Amino acid sequence: TDYAQKRMEKLGEDQVITVEQLAIDVALAGAWVERAAARNSLDAGVSSHRASDSVFRKMDGQMQAMRVPGYLNDSGDANTWAAIMTPYVFHDISESGNVDAIGLYQDQGIHLNWEVAMIGNFRLVSSAFAKTFFGAGADNAQPVATTLNGAVGRLDKTVTTTADESSDAAYGLFLNIGTEETSTTFYADNEQVKLNSAATTTLTIIGSGENEGLRFAHASGTAINNNDSVYTIVFGGPASLVKVFVPSVGEFGEIVGPKESGILDQFASVGWKFYGNYGLLTENRIVRGEYSTSYED
Repeated sequence: TDYAQKRMEKLGEDQVITVEQLAIDVALAGAWVERAAARNSLDAGVSSHRASDSVFRKMDGQMQAMRVPGYLNDSGDANTWAAIMTPYVFHDISESGNVDAIGLYQDQGIHLNWEVAMIGNFRLVSSAFAKTFFGAGADNAQPVATTLNGAVGRLDKTVTTTADESSDAAYGLFLNIGTEETSTTFYADNEQVKLNSAATTTLTIIGSGENEGLRFAHASGTAINNNDSVYTIVFGGPASLVKVFVPSVGEFGEIVGPKESGILDQFASVGWKFYGNYGLLTENRIVRGEYSTSYED
């Protein structure tokens, strides 16, 4: 393994994720919200709580009514917007209503190649970076609602729970670890894990960490549940967010180093820096849609 190459890859990945998180926090904190029910009532088993092609017709009317600036289309009209969502929401849309029918009888690429680039005036962007409120939806019918009985470290593959949830832990798409995001206060170290095995209060998990363990460390008492999660679509255009940054460092930051130190130059330090942030100009230029997904049903 080329250590220097891998180090720079991981550094660049961390830089992108961190700067992206700043944008996510601002984009998802707006007051304009569209959802079929209160966030903690959004249920994977209720079809009306999920996203479908019909949401775009409603959003098109509302965004035109609010005069939300859009991207220029081929005709020179500024009435095209982005709709940024997670893969689960994207697939719910492709398997719903008119999109599903067209995929079955007219355009097989929709189902075989997942080619749904645009619906109406909205360009669809499917990304794992899109915000998910982990475990913030309706309770699972076989609920896990406990806390960590002891701190866990990054890359750990087992967690100990306060209550014996071994009989219920297998239910639900994921186990959610972290503070439930009921409002616009977000927790960047919340994460989802898959259950590997359960024995009373000891859960062996598969996470998104480098070694299939946890991605983040969590303190004792941190909540863990198997609730439905709430998945978002951000509807917006080129004027929905403003980004301010120091030109000398750049729009996305810059790498600093490697710099050698020590009597024998035996240490090499490398990092990145970014001076800037994102903000909302007005509340009427960006919309947060909140949905459940059929994949948790």
